[in-house]
Amino acid sequence: MTHRKEQQTTFETDSVDIASYLITIGHKATIAPQHDSRRAVFKFTATNELYKAISQFTIGCLVPANKLLNTRNWLFRRASEIGRGEVRP
Repeated sequence: MTHRKEQQTTFETDSVDIASYLITIGHKATIAPQHDSRRAVFKFTATNELYKAISQFTIGCLVPANKLLNTRNWLFRRASEIGRGEVRP
């Protein structure tokens, strides 16, 4: 699992789990192919609220399971399509 800050304005992760959680609680993401890889990366605007949400994710948090699973399934399919080059981000 890779996470990194890009120029302090973007948070990137290749973890569909953390991306699903962040999107479920209202953060917006873009999905792009990773350089030299068939994986996708999820990019979020870096804010204090985002980093607070990431901290909550790492210690355990409660979110509606159905909404989280639906988001995760959609992200997984979308990231797979982008990673295979089937669709543009």
